[in-house]
Amino acid sequence: MASIITGLFNNHSNYKTLESDLENAGIDGSHYIVYLNNSSDEHFLASVQVRDDAHAYSVSEIFNKNDVNKTYLFNNMTIQEASNYEDLKKRIEVLAAAQIPNTPDINIKETDSGIDSQVKF
Repeated sequence: MASIITGLFNNHSNYKTLESDLENAGIDGSHYIVYLNNSSDEHFLASVQVRDDAHAYSVSEIFNKNDVNKTYLFNNMTIQEASNYEDLKKRIEVLAAAQIPNTPDINIKETDSGIDSQVKF
């Protein structure tokens, strides 16, 4: 089954360049979707149906060339399933919430008397 690679981009004024880069790479217009917001300063999303890892890599390179902020890969998803913008946003929110931030360095005091034995951040 096909997979979908979705990219989050900064300014939606550049979506035409992304579309032309995708089509120049041989990706048919029926295999990608660009989601635009009404506001000109908003982010935009683009989803591309990919066949395999090599195809996903080439699409990722096109996304990087067009200054993608973040890329998500959804396995076992068709372009028809990705056409539901609200569902796709929910899936991205779940993935973003699942990412664990880096923890700060922890220094442990080597004494065992009183408050000096507590962990210091």
